[in-house]
Amino acid sequence: MARTSKKNGHIEAGHEKAFVPSKNSFGIKSLDSNRVGVSPPFPYMPLGGAKKKDFKDEEGNVITAPPNMKVMPTKVGKVGKNTLLGEPILYMEDPYDAKKVLARKELEIHHSLVQEKPFS
Repeated sequence: MARTSKKNGHIEAGHEKAFVPSKNSFGIKSLDSNRVGVSPPFPYMPLGGAKKKDFKDEEGNVITAPPNMKVMPTKVGKVGKNTLLGEPILYMEDPYDAKKVLARKELEIHHSLVQEKPFS
C-alpha cells in the first residue's frame, strides 16, 4: 500500500489537529502546530584557552618548527625473494621415522635395566 499525498487527511480521519511530535529531552519552545522549535536546557559554552596559532610572519612566509617526532631512516637494500639478513640457511632433511627410532631406543634401554627375576 502506497502513501497518499492528501494534505488534510487527518481531518478526514476524524482528528481535529495535525500530528505534533511528543516532548523530547530538550523540551519544546512552542506547541504551535505550524512551528515546533527545540532548544537545549542550557546555552552553548565553547571551551576556552585554545587560541589559534599563527604560522606566518609579518611578510606572509610560513614559519617552520622542528619536528615533533623523529624516526629511523628507511632501510637501503634488496626487497623481495631471497633477501636475507645473514647467510642462506641450507635445507636439512628430517628422518621420516624419527619417533619410531627414538621409541625403539628407549625400549632397549628399558629392557637392559629390567632384572631377570621379578621383584620378590
